[in-house]
Amino acid sequence: MPTAAPPARPAAKGVPAPLADGRTALNTEGVRLNLRVHSLWALTVGCAILAGCHGPRTAPAPVAAVPACPAPTLDMRTWTLVSDSAGLTYRLPPTFVERPDARLTYRRWTEGGASSGSVSIGFNHSLEHWITFRRAPSPGMHEMTECIDSIPGREILVQAWRTAGGRFEHGRRSDLYEMLTLVPIEPGLTVWVAGGGADPQFQRILLAISRTVRVPKP
Repeated sequence: MPTAAPPARPAAKGVPAPLADGRTALNTEGVRLNLRVHSLWALTVGCAILAGCHGPRTAPAPVAAVPACPAPTLDMRTWTLVSDSAGLTYRLPPTFVERPDARLTYRRWTEGGASSGSVSIGFNHSLEHWITFRRAPSPGMHEMTECIDSIPGREILVQAWRTAGGRFEHGRRSDLYEMLTLVPIEPGLTVWVAGGGADPQFQRILLAISRTVRVPKP
């Protein structure tokens, strides 16, 4: 004749009580507490790692553009003399390489692999006064300066500025340091020198190039 199972012995404090079939009941409240503790610990460690690896980031202050005037003082003794069929001449650093393109009506050079910047030189045929070809200030153009300077026998207009986010290279945007110089030759004919680069130093080179322009005598 079957006998009744002996009454379960009370479990010791902190030990799960045994069930009637011999299994042990889980202390669900303790599991939940442990999960909360481990989750909080993981969150704290994760935040510490992120703060250590990345931390608060602030964008570096942009470097201001070089003023249009006075003309930069650079050593040009090794610069190459360039001339064209119209009798126009100018000087370029020896590291500049021309990039011929049949689609262009002007000449274009880059420094080495073109990562630093470029300069273009061309002619504008128009009956409008040459001063009207200047660049008008617009949003995104910072530290823009303009001046009237001179080269032998000519008065010229020079502009310089920084374009925020004007360069895109290797998937990243950065500021572009630009310039424009206008050199009138005769009514209806103006030489322009325009370029931009990755930093103010390249901008200085461009501004110096524009001062080497010499136009043919009438």
